[in-house]
Amino acid sequence: MSLSYRATPTITLSSSSTSATVTKASGTTTGDLILLPVYWSGAATPLPACTGFTADTAVASTSGDAVYSLLSRVSDGSEGSTFTVTFSSAVDSNFRVGQAVIINGVIDAKQTTAEVGSGGNTSCALAGVTVAGSGEWLLWFACALSALLVGRAPAVPSGITSQAVSSAGGTYQPDVRMGDNQSIASGATGTLTGTLSEASLWAGAQIAVKSNVTFVTQNLTTATVAVAMNAVTPQATATASLTTAAVAVAAKAVTPTSSPTVVLSTAAVSVAMPPLTAGILWNMAAATVSVAMHAVSAIPTPVPIGTSQVNLSMPGVTVARADALVALSVTGVTVQAQNITPSAVSPTYLACWYGNLLSPTSSDFQGVSVP
Repeated sequence: MSLSYRATPTITLSSSSTSATVTKASGTTTGDLILLPVYWSGAATPLPACTGFTADTAVASTSGDAVYSLLSRVSDGSEGSTFTVTFSSAVDSNFRVGQAVIINGVIDAKQTTAEVGSGGNTSCALAGVTVAGSGEWLLWFACALSALLVGRAPAVPSGITSQAVSSAGGTYQPDVRMGDNQSIASGATGTLTGTLSEASLWAGAQIAVKSNVTFVTQNLTTATVAVAMNAVTPQATATASLTTAAVAVAAKAVTPTSSPTVVLSTAAVSVAMPPLTAGILWNMAAATVSVAMHAVSAIPTPVPIGTSQVNLSMPGVTVARADALVALSVTGVTVQAQNITPSAVSPTYLACWYGNLLSPTSSDFQGVSVP
């Protein structure tokens, strides 16, 4: 994630030689990096202090006329709307406090440097740091007093963009320049040298800042992935290709909207079901398909019975004599029917044939009334 300022950096001049009040940058929220670089004239100790902030060891020019230290913290929402920076004993004059709030930032590296020599010089050369990775920012903070102990603001070196500057020129009040490089490459930055319009006493630091946002990679398993698709109307030229390696689909049991219709034939068993909702995959293997039927009672082939008579056909009978008699018994015949609605019928007759079978006449029959 790229870095950005919560608000434009500022520089505040204290109201006394022991205390300064700085208004917190608008919009500062939990996780923001708050930097308060402090610039003064006097001894390197005591260090400046501010509740909830950590103070770095100060760095001072040889004569002690330009001194720098950094107060820093990450916002947690408890720091209030103003910051009070104090010294336990007075410094030479009023001092300056810068403020830079970087969204979700954290310090990666920092290096302080100060002028060496009593007369000062026109080059403000701040020692470099090593930047861990791309996407970091490099901050360049410096202050200076002229040889006449009047504030002078250094000009930024090549590659650094000025973000804030003070130029009041007060006595024993170092003037300040705050700049940055927001596209610094990883690796050693090397010494970055600003310039001064006259020989001056100076102090400052390079600070590398990186994003404090952690990128999280979530591994998804087939158990945690759900794929929902709307119904798709097939096209004549459409081709759908699903591979098991790329797509894992888990579905809950699907209840048909109505009972299936089962059709049985002598060649095969087929199951016809109502239309299914698009997007559901039905996988019906032979081993998982079963058909259950209720027992069906055997039903004999219906035998039509005429309304006028019952004809019983029997195989031919061979007789040895012309006057032989053949007796036919009907006691072994049973007729059973279901679902016959009774109705009023007239008596019928069972015709029995007896007498001379070789040349029967009408006198060989006798009608027997059957109720």
